[in-house]
Amino acid sequence: MSVKGASLSLGFVFAVTYILCVLFGLIAPQLHNANALGTFLPGFEWLTWKGFAFGLFETFVYGTYGGFLFAVLYNRFTRTFKSA
Repeated sequence: MSVKGASLSLGFVFAVTYILCVLFGLIAPQLHNANALGTFLPGFEWLTWKGFAFGLFETFVYGTYGGFLFAVLYNRFTRTFKSA
């Protein structure tokens, strides 16, 4: 499994999910918990461009890190179990 491919893929999935969550919050604010994003994304500010950009950056970095860890561990375990 490509570490770079998995990392970037998960980073983009997290970023797109974040954008959809923010859009949902703008479309239906009565159904959206505005404090939830601030809980998971330190420094996030609701309804500011700076807050949106910072949250987008954070989610991409978190996703990239998660994809990196997954791919490295996947490659390690498949190599280990193939040789056993």
